[in-house]
Amino acid sequence: MFSIFLRDFWVLGSLMFALIVDLLLVLPYGLRLSAAQTMNLFLSADLRKGRLLKRSLITIAIAALFLSLSFHDLSQAKSDLRSLMLFLYFFGVMLCWLQLQLSFATYYAKIFYRGNQLDQVGDEDQGPQELIFPGDNEPVFTDFLYVANVVALTFAMSDVNIESSRMRKIVMIQALSSFMFYTLILSVIANLMVNS
Repeated sequence: MFSIFLRDFWVLGSLMFALIVDLLLVLPYGLRLSAAQTMNLFLSADLRKGRLLKRSLITIAIAALFLSLSFHDLSQAKSDLRSLMLFLYFFGVMLCWLQLQLSFATYYAKIFYRGNQLDQVGDEDQGPQELIFPGDNEPVFTDFLYVANVVALTFAMSDVNIESSRMRKIVMIQALSSFMFYTLILSVIANLMVNS
């Protein structure tokens, strides 16, 4: 049993290591960005919609892997390994959740800066804006992290308004994926409690 855990641990450990490294590289950098740096980054970066969507789907798949392995392995684990395995699996799920929010925040920033912008010459409105932040300040990357976390935790928007149907669709996808994520977690927890 311990050898199976070690074999699975290398796979899960490497996935967790990759998630931790990505979060440690991206989050501190993103938290320090000014409004101008945020705009320059997302206007100049080659962020493709398909890649960001694939990243989000891969993150959900990795979380489902963590949860399915936790359900399978914890039901067969001996009591001395059970606590360690439970911690590792749910730590991996938490890392996936953070990665998912980071993916959607990046996607929101990309759509915001690539969406319809005001005409630079005449300041004429060129159509619906993607997101409308309160106040006069230009948004920084943490504003997009805020939007992603609010949608994930409340399944709704707060003080940020949406004008475009494209952005509404993305928010709906994030809300549904978050709902699926939480439902999966609750079902595994309930199953573990019943089978313990």
